[in-house]
Amino acid sequence: MSSNSAQALPSCKGDNYKKWTNCFGTYTNESGRVYTGEFGVLPGIRHGQGKSILNGTTLEGTFENDKAISGKLTYPNGDSFEGKFNQKGNFEGKGKYTFYDGGYLIGTWTDHKLQGNGIMVDKNGNEKEVKFKDGKIIN
Repeated sequence: MSSNSAQALPSCKGDNYKKWTNCFGTYTNESGRVYTGEFGVLPGIRHGQGKSILNGTTLEGTFENDKAISGKLTYPNGDSFEGKFNQKGNFEGKGKYTFYDGGYLIGTWTDHKLQGNGIMVDKNGNEKEVKFKDGKIIN
């Protein structure tokens, strides 16, 4: 992570991350999530720039009130999504989904489903304009 604000925060003190505020630290929680990043004014709440890893899935980006709001989500198979997330953690707004083979989709997501006009590029770089409805190509 290359956030200037992360460097400005002091290191978190103590072993109980649920008490950390206004600091930068790393913890592993009960479910195995490893988080390295910023904590805000509320104790133990991820807020600011951070990196979260759970079951081989990595999210590096911006957190607000303990939820990821934007960044890059990378799955264990190598697929990734770069963009924004809604309160449920689903893809929301403009973003890019890249497949492990190098192909990708660029478009607008609504609650994890592509909607409207987008671009699909295969692993060989062949580009095609497409239209999506509820996550499916309709043209």
